[in-house]
Amino acid sequence: MTDYVCGISLLLKHGLLLLLLAFTNFARGECVNNNCIFSDSWQIGLAGGLGERSNPLRGGDDQPLVVVADVAWYGDVFYFDNLEAGYQWQSDENFAFDTYFVLNREARAFKDWHSFDVLSTEAFLSSDNDTQQSPSFGQPVSRISLRQIQSRDWAVHAGIRAHWRNPASEWQLAIQTDASGVHQGQLVNLQYQQNIQMGQWQIGITPNLAWNSAAFNDYYYGVGAEDTLDERLHYHAGSGFRPGVNLSAARPINENWGVLLFFRYQHLPSSLTHSPLVKSNHISSIFAGVTYHF
Repeated sequence: MTDYVCGISLLLKHGLLLLLLAFTNFARGECVNNNCIFSDSWQIGLAGGLGERSNPLRGGDDQPLVVVADVAWYGDVFYFDNLEAGYQWQSDENFAFDTYFVLNREARAFKDWHSFDVLSTEAFLSSDNDTQQSPSFGQPVSRISLRQIQSRDWAVHAGIRAHWRNPASEWQLAIQTDASGVHQGQLVNLQYQQNIQMGQWQIGITPNLAWNSAAFNDYYYGVGAEDTLDERLHYHAGSGFRPGVNLSAARPINENWGVLLFFRYQHLPSSLTHSPLVKSNHISSIFAGVTYHF
């Protein structure tokens, strides 16, 4: 069974890389994710406001969201969209298919954000000991802090994605594999986006379900000998599903200015929450601010 799973992972990884490296002028499109961007044009926007992304790791601070940037360029078939660069094999009002490279952001929970002066209550209460005492029963509880382990690296993923579109909604199925050799894992994401117009407000509701392979989860949330010599804290994370939902609301003020609100929630599987490194069963983000489109 192990050899079979490894074979599937290798086939998935190398198959995706071959698709990304094979360039064919299959078709061109004018609309992306129901938002029309004309060929050879830039879309640049900035949002400033107040927000926060929770950190599920022990010893990790919640991360402030103050500035949100949106930078995109779409050519006839090539495109750049924030942290993603890809090739559109087909794109029309009903169906789209693209291959891409994207910077995966799972490592951001492991990084310090020194540009923001944020001090959490947990920073005063946390201990540097690998093993802490339970306040109720005095039994040792295995846990380890983010500051006691080796840092996790950023990874670049190669992916393929299909879009099935309706006038006010869209299904997406994306499959990604590690192209940078950081964790050598894969992930699959299925999501449905429903857009609702309420007066001048554009409401977006996007339930989603992600699957992350054991190699992906274990690299970021497992604990090994490189992190601590205490074998009681060693943990191998398995694969798991992460259900979630994204909610957004946007309203224009004038041609350039607007208002943006969003909330994102992702539930973590037991393969992650059982890790001595993880303190929470979810990751959430919230933001409210004003936008400016150049």
